[in-house]
Amino acid sequence: KQDRTALAFAPDKALSADIMQAFLWKYTSGGSENMPVKSSATHLMRLAEKKDMLLQDEMPFTIADKEEYDASGFSGTDVRTGIAYHAFLENVPFDKLIEGGKRISLERLKALVLEVKEKVKEQLGLDAELLVEDKMMEILQNGIFYRLQGSQLLKEQRFLASIKVKDTPLYFEGAQSAASGEDEIVFQGALDLLAVKGDEAWVVDYKYSIKDAQRLKTDYAVQLRLYQKAVSKILKFPIERVHATIVNIYRGFEVEMF
Repeated sequence: KQDRTALAFAPDKALSADIMQAFLWKYTSGGSENMPVKSSATHLMRLAEKKDMLLQDEMPFTIADKEEYDASGFSGTDVRTGIAYHAFLENVPFDKLIEGGKRISLERLKALVLEVKEKVKEQLGLDAELLVEDKMMEILQNGIFYRLQGSQLLKEQRFLASIKVKDTPLYFEGAQSAASGEDEIVFQGALDLLAVKGDEAWVVDYKYSIKDAQRLKTDYAVQLRLYQKAVSKILKFPIERVHATIVNIYRGFEVEMF
């Protein structure tokens, strides 16, 4: 048996204060401790609509921010059709829409869409048969694809960007809104098409939706504003030099957002 001596002494006040300060550290904005450290446009939009408190463990860390397909009113076949048209636009060589400074003829356009359809068939198999020739031609006659000629076109651009909470539609416990939040979260997304020319950029977002132009503007303004802020920060462009357009690939028209 071994005797041991117990030692007792007064705590180090300075060290105790440092420890307590570390445990009691507060975020810049009250309630920010309830924010996710990573999010996506779709998730932020849904939470803003519900004004729910955000909990970090509710937010998956791998989200493909793809909302091209508004499932409301659509069957499973319609959703597959939306995916097929999205794949079609992914494969379109937009530079071939112009020849000699002018739009190509409808005959040449028809040949082009059939060529692209074959590429989609290699990717999606029989679902490529859901693509209709007239609809593909209608989509490609939207002005946005011609206004962006001469720009650097980047398809399916995934990104990560840190943005201030006050620039998102977040709501969290302890604050009326996130408008005063100086903390940042990592925001991820995917741009269907990003065009860059000089110090100006355009975000083109594809939607397969039954909605009209006004409803698209109302429902997706938040998402496109988030994309605008992310592109502005990543490319270091002034926010007013980043524009956004929605192309409704179901109804065949474009909507200028800003």
